[in-house]
Amino acid sequence: MTSFKFYNHVNKVSLDSFWYAATTGLARGFDDGTFFLACERAAEAGAMIHFHPENWEIARVLEKRLLASGRDDMGAWDDRSPDYTEAQHVRAYSYLGKITGCSMYVQHTTNARTLHEICRAREDGVSLYAQTGAPWLYFTREAWRINTPLRDRTSVEAVWAALRDGVIDTVGSDHVVARGTREEMMAEGVWSRKKSGFPSRVEMLLPVLLHEGVNKGRISLERLVEACCERPAQIFGLYPKKGVIAPGSDADLVFVDLDKEVTVSDDMVHTQAGWTLLHGHHMKGCPVTTILRGRVIAAWDEGTGRSEIVADPSGEYLFRTQGVPKRSPHLTSRLGRSAARRRR
Repeated sequence: MTSFKFYNHVNKVSLDSFWYAATTGLARGFDDGTFFLACERAAEAGAMIHFHPENWEIARVLEKRLLASGRDDMGAWDDRSPDYTEAQHVRAYSYLGKITGCSMYVQHTTNARTLHEICRAREDGVSLYAQTGAPWLYFTREAWRINTPLRDRTSVEAVWAALRDGVIDTVGSDHVVARGTREEMMAEGVWSRKKSGFPSRVEMLLPVLLHEGVNKGRISLERLVEACCERPAQIFGLYPKKGVIAPGSDADLVFVDLDKEVTVSDDMVHTQAGWTLLHGHHMKGCPVTTILRGRVIAAWDEGTGRSEIVADPSGEYLFRTQGVPKRSPHLTSRLGRSAARRRR
């Protein structure tokens, strides 16, 4: 094992008996001392610590206030766990990365405050990588409940700029298998007790990046490939077997049609839940053929309503090496410097 993830938004499960982790065992009450010990051991082993930054101890205070005020709109989910609860965790835990010499990976970057802390930590010499996902590059706070929360439009644009400039290293699917229907997940009751998360995120990854990113000029196609393929393979010790087209590498290829336009519907997705938050949204740019190790495994034929899986599963275990490519500590980008000025 070369990487370990901490769900820091549930590190005190006893504070919230209805939290998902309380019933699944996803997290069982750990503290900063446990996190610190893990960083020490990871540094010794050459492994990496991932963490989901979202300070639950602050969020529970804000949640109580919002419930008392009678708020029941979707935006209350963001106000319950605002951008500074995310940024504060990055500041606190990246400092432990500096103290222990542990490489770190920030999951689900969503806003300018967090980006500022990421740049600050790198300037301080921390080996820190950052990820975001399609939900935070497309949806805003009125759309749904997710952790970390969806933010406002200004935050969405800040994340796009950070992805373009290389402040954010990677884009992940962050796929979650939601087993309820959309109606079930919107069951009556106060927002704090409704289920968070939504399915089909892996299937929205490329359409969002192609439609909102490449076709709208926010990022280049080359930058998309770097963030989705090359950098993840390098960071996680799979390069050059993965992440590059070269002799000796796996023949993993995705062909995309930048001009293909679709209106997404629930019957287009393969996810177990059978629905997508993209239902009814228009997308320009779609993957049309997927090849795994030289074998076509998915194809979207002309005149058909969706991409179809055309091969049996053929996944393989891949051994990951230890160690990650070091970042330049002075990498801040224009966005990082402008964020610093805003904070001052």
